[in-house]
Amino acid sequence: MRNLLLVLALGAFFMSGCSQSDEMTNGQSFGNGVSLAKTMTVPEVLNQAQAMKGQTLRMQGTVANVCPDEGCRIEMIDGDRIITVRFKDDAFRAPKDVAGKTVEVEGVFLANSGDIKCADAAEGKTCPEEAKLKDKVFAGGEAGCCEANAKRINYNFIASGMVVL
Repeated sequence: MRNLLLVLALGAFFMSGCSQSDEMTNGQSFGNGVSLAKTMTVPEVLNQAQAMKGQTLRMQGTVANVCPDEGCRIEMIDGDRIITVRFKDDAFRAPKDVAGKTVEVEGVFLANSGDIKCADAAEGKTCPEEAKLKDKVFAGGEAGCCEANAKRINYNFIASGMVVL
């Protein structure tokens, strides 16, 4: 009887480990989660970008893009401005299916890191098809900076935690 209970307990343990996947659920927390009381939206942060530089804050927005290989970063957008969110010390990864979901991240907002490479089309350089496709995601399905010759500004955020809403 004792051996049977041990076998059942071990089986339940292994089955619970197998049931977890890359799929995420609402409310799932990564890293240190979020704890600051005040939450700012992506547009609020970007509209005050210079004042927010170097500040630790809690930011809410929709994920536009996820690093496809490892979930090592996510990107959030507001018009022609993009915030690339990386995870502090690579302590955690974002689920690959988080694109299109609303998340809150907590961490340090950094200054902009310049124009996105596909803005090279504004200088008459050829824009590769891969960049055009990625750019359409940022533009919400419309023609992006590759076709429109517009520049997009990239900002960086180092998150110590994230929660999927």
